[in-house]
Amino acid sequence: MPNELTYLNGIAYYAFVHKPSRGYAGEEGKYEISLIPDADSMKIAKALKININDPKETIPGPHIKAKSKFMPNVVDTDGKEIPKTLLIGNGSRVSLATRVYQNPTKGYKPSCTLVGVQVIELIPYVDIEKSSESTTNVFGKVKGGFTIKEFMENQEIPFDDKKEGVKDDLK
Repeated sequence: MPNELTYLNGIAYYAFVHKPSRGYAGEEGKYEISLIPDADSMKIAKALKININDPKETIPGPHIKAKSKFMPNVVDTDGKEIPKTLLIGNGSRVSLATRVYQNPTKGYKPSCTLVGVQVIELIPYVDIEKSSESTTNVFGKVKGGFTIKEFMENQEIPFDDKKEGVKDDLK
């Protein structure tokens, strides 16, 4: 069982597959992904007694966490490598290649080592804080709505005799 690949399909959450997650309290991060398995994969997981985590606030269903110290192979449905700049967002449909292993600590259920990820349906992850988009331009224009430029053009600024400054910034 340790060298045999087990394939699990489902919906991805928190896919740290191109760079490791942040470790806790000085620990080194790991490559990892949480998977809400589809019905067939849930049967496989239960048959192998893989640890299945309960739903939580940020992952809406029972899920399996697969981890690795090494970067997994991440491909599309043609088997072509996905660039490391394209991040996999929550809700993407994926297939995981894993190796199931028994944790030597007594009482622990078997876990999954992450070997590869095939993206079936991608929902790209966009980090608004780091992307070229910001919270000021994620909305489209609303015709006839409020604009700061129009508002400022119609205001008298009592402390600005020259009518410069703030209005100039809005041109």
